[in-house]
Amino acid sequence: MAEDLYDPQVLNEVKSVMKARFSVVLQYFLEDSEGYVNTIKSAVANSNAAEIVLPAHTLKSSAKQMGAMLLSARAQRVEELARNASSDTIDKIKTLLGDLDSVLAATSAQYSKM
Repeated sequence: MAEDLYDPQVLNEVKSVMKARFSVVLQYFLEDSEGYVNTIKSAVANSNAAEIVLPAHTLKSSAKQMGAMLLSARAQRVEELARNASSDTIDKIKTLLGDLDSVLAATSAQYSKM
């Protein structure tokens, strides 16, 4: 599953650019990602699709920059749903939250080994 979680080429490029700072950048990325997911959960609990767009967008972009392609794709799906809100948007996003959590946990576990 690790090969589905991230793009090694992108991650190696980040490592090359960041050099000794990579571990710090990686730690911030993982902490921030958890925060974005928690913000999405809070917005879902408040049935506020508009409050989901920014954290989902930011998670999508930062995950992509860090090579976490599966996490980026899941966040993109949440963002798309929130941007095109309809009466069942919150319910659809609720169904995606478990998967988003699982992918974040798997990504964090994989990246923590690096």
